[in-house]
Amino acid sequence: MGKTPRYIERLGAGVFPYAEKYNLRKRGNVIMKFGFKQKPGIRSMRSRLVNACKIASRGFGSFFAFIRTRTFALTFYICISMAVIMFIMLNTKIVQVVDGGSAKYIYTFRTSKVSILKQCGITLKSDDQSYLSAFTSNFAKLDFYPAFSVKVTADNKTQNIILAKGTVSDVLQKAGITLGENDEINDPVDLTVSSGTNIVVKRVVYKTVTQDSSIGYATITTQTTLLKKNSQKVIVRGQNGVSETISKETYIDGILTDQQVISQNIVSQPVSCSMLVGTAANTPISPLVPPSNFILSSNGTPLKYSKVIHGTATGYSPVDGKYCSTDHIAQVGYVAVNPDVIPYGTALYIITPDGSVVYGYAKAYDTGGFVNNGSGVTVDLYFNTYNETDIFGKRHVDIYVLS
Repeated sequence: MGKTPRYIERLGAGVFPYAEKYNLRKRGNVIMKFGFKQKPGIRSMRSRLVNACKIASRGFGSFFAFIRTRTFALTFYICISMAVIMFIMLNTKIVQVVDGGSAKYIYTFRTSKVSILKQCGITLKSDDQSYLSAFTSNFAKLDFYPAFSVKVTADNKTQNIILAKGTVSDVLQKAGITLGENDEINDPVDLTVSSGTNIVVKRVVYKTVTQDSSIGYATITTQTTLLKKNSQKVIVRGQNGVSETISKETYIDGILTDQQVISQNIVSQPVSCSMLVGTAANTPISPLVPPSNFILSSNGTPLKYSKVIHGTATGYSPVDGKYCSTDHIAQVGYVAVNPDVIPYGTALYIITPDGSVVYGYAKAYDTGGFVNNGSGVTVDLYFNTYNETDIFGKRHVDIYVLS
């Protein structure tokens, strides 16, 4: 017990009663039960624990002494450290954060995507999108899509659409734009958009247009001595024809950009205008040439004739293959008469009393039903066309019998 004061110095005053009671002594910085041999120096943890248990088993006072030892402190520190490490290991989560194609792994205790993104220095905005998968063995994946602007132009209006991800179709839907059957777009609808994408929609409308156009008619003029010189008479009124054109027109954003003719048909043919132009200036209608001794007076009547018959004349026009009753082919200058009054073959000169119409030198080679129908017609004059007979109508004439 002579060494007790030195133990007190090493262990502290509070340990002295227990050291003295239990006959403890110090060897190499450790208080040992007297008689327990231990080599001086650093001892193993196992030996420390074994010795600590022996001390603690001797009663409350011995245990109280034990908790003041470095062995207890070291043991307690190790247990706390192990508990903390186990807690960290069990509660630490690994999250793969994918941001715009780049990926990184973070270790966190957090479980909500907002707090995880905040740990990464990312503040989630209203148009941003993020998707956090379920944790499997403390591992999860967080996909983050920051919002960006896409420009879309349609119907002469440009919009800036904000979205985090999607295709051209998603942008159009968000912009309230519906594509028509023939509309054109500069990007495919299934193309994934990104920042700076510029979508342009062109409204395309095809129209089938039917348009009628006029086809001008021709004018056919025939000269006649039945009318005064330079006077005209319309026999058949001209009428324009109608041509129908069907075209396919292409409109882009309301502007006509192309026109193609599909078909063109004539609905109705034009009707030519038939017109008589007067050339009368005492010019005979008949082309027959009188004999050389035939002479006209200054007033246009023959100087030599056997008699004059004042009568009524009408006109008739040809029928194909028509022969006169004297077997002559009907032509201008051959006239129909009553052979009992004017014998066949008689040379005649026929003119209206006022000289406005000069039929001229003629031959009595035909006859007709007017002789016996009571019409009072004296002579029927032959014309090339029905229109000429129509113009001539029924007139008073002077018939000069030449032979």
